[in-house]
Amino acid sequence: MPDWHDPQPPLPGHHSCRSVIVAEFLSDESHHIRLAYLPKHSSWLNQLEVVFGIVTRKLLRRGCFTSIEDLESQLRAFFNEFNTTQTQPFD
Repeated sequence: MPDWHDPQPPLPGHHSCRSVIVAEFLSDESHHIRLAYLPKHSSWLNQLEVVFGIVTRKLLRRGCFTSIEDLESQLRAFFNEFNTTQTQPFD
């Protein structure tokens, strides 16, 4: 279980993240950084990209928000409506 008080930025499982220079940098104890690597084919990450794309197209791109609270309430209303009318489980 991750420690939510000590966030770790996720990195894709890409070759550039595993280079010798990066490994040396991360092994230096004076740097207070811990990284969590993601698998190359993270289906949950793809699902998040789909959800963000839907929210961007249907709400954020045309939205007019007067405050952070207004944005939050419109996002909650969007997800409530979307979850009750648009989502369907796979058969």
